[in-house]
Amino acid sequence: MPHSTVDSGAGMVFALHESAMITKETSEQYNSGPAVTDFNHENVESDKILPDKRSEARKAFDETKKKVANHGNEIAGRAKESATAQADEAVRTASQKVRNFEKAAHEAIASLQENQSEHVVTGVRYFADRVGNVAEYLESKDSKELASDARQLVRENPGAVLGGLAVAGFCLGRFLKATTRDA
Repeated sequence: MPHSTVDSGAGMVFALHESAMITKETSEQYNSGPAVTDFNHENVESDKILPDKRSEARKAFDETKKKVANHGNEIAGRAKESATAQADEAVRTASQKVRNFEKAAHEAIASLQENQSEHVVTGVRYFADRVGNVAEYLESKDSKELASDARQLVRENPGAVLGGLAVAGFCLGRFLKATTRDA
């Protein structure tokens, strides 16, 4: 409906313009009265009609603009929900893997007690407990909370975070280099 309103308004303006031009030509040709010299609102009786059509067109445009904005917001909201759900699933998967790693470390402690010194067993037990703490932390948080905690950590300890990233990058590079030689 809004499209036809705009079209009919434009058609009316065009028809009025054509009518004014014909009137001008006819007037000049027969010299029977004042000629319409120009198309403007003073010479045409569309002053009452044209503002109504403009108002209708503006309303239709505003309604369409609101619908498009609402639809865009709805799509963005669904995309955000989907991304959050995927991130939360990734956190759950990571916490399960960390928990499995903790269980494997505790199972390894039993076999280490038979063959290794008490210092090694204590170190592995400490490590397994810390891995368990990480699993508990991951299980208790969702993706938004983890992102917030990470931002806070970076704000409070930027040097330590950069240092940790540099060490992690170095270790990853060494690992990849060693893997390439073996292949």
